[in-house]
Amino acid sequence: MIMAMAASQGGGLIRKDEIDRQLTALCEIKLKGGKGVGTGFVGVLLNLPDRPLVLITCNHVLPTIEIAQDSSFTFGHISEKSEGITVNGNNLLVTKEQNVSAIWRTDPKDLPNPKKDDDQYGGLDYTMIEVNRDQMEELKIHPFDLISVTVAENNQLIILQHPASKDDPLKQEPITESFYPCKKTIGFLMLYDCKTFNGSSGSPVVKVVDRKLQVVGVHRGILEGTCNFGTQFSAILSHGGFDVTEGLLAILCLFFVKLF
Repeated sequence: MIMAMAASQGGGLIRKDEIDRQLTALCEIKLKGGKGVGTGFVGVLLNLPDRPLVLITCNHVLPTIEIAQDSSFTFGHISEKSEGITVNGNNLLVTKEQNVSAIWRTDPKDLPNPKKDDDQYGGLDYTMIEVNRDQMEELKIHPFDLISVTVAENNQLIILQHPASKDDPLKQEPITESFYPCKKTIGFLMLYDCKTFNGSSGSPVVKVVDRKLQVVGVHRGILEGTCNFGTQFSAILSHGGFDVTEGLLAILCLFFVKLF
């Protein structure tokens, strides 16, 4: 389904086995005590020397490291026939206690945007946590390549999500996808018409680039009606200090300082 749509929109053909591998990076997130559900995904930060693996979702899903550690993460729930494998946060996540350089970045959704006084959307609303590489290899996770990819009006977007069940809001459905054009971008936000439900928060918003699915945003929620919104991934990388362009600029500056 994704492959046919992507081809019809001029994004290039994608091998089905490549799509299937990429879907392994998605996970259902369930908070301890049935306090909520969400979607997350695993990616690799290509511009860092050790290429760490990180899990990304919304801040309103996992606002603190303590909540993340107490949550469960289910990978491989791709169809009704495959309910996936569930891993506890304590075993999945790498904390500062385990590694002082472990990655933990977050930005709440209710922080005001200083560049726009009337911004009703608040902060970036994301959480990025380093995950255990051995655990990911054991689960045969194929992470997304996390780089800064631009998104523009009318770009065709795919939202990969684990929506909550209509019958049970604390039970999540297998991976589903919505395919719609980007309506517009506003600052660090992106707006799109699509069908999402509770449990979809934190889903990767992707587009086809050179026959690959590249993350361009993180889904946040419904604005009104069918109009949904998410945070552009380039803004998340920049906020976390992982922007590829900024990193290359810093290296070039260091080179010229040493040269002269």
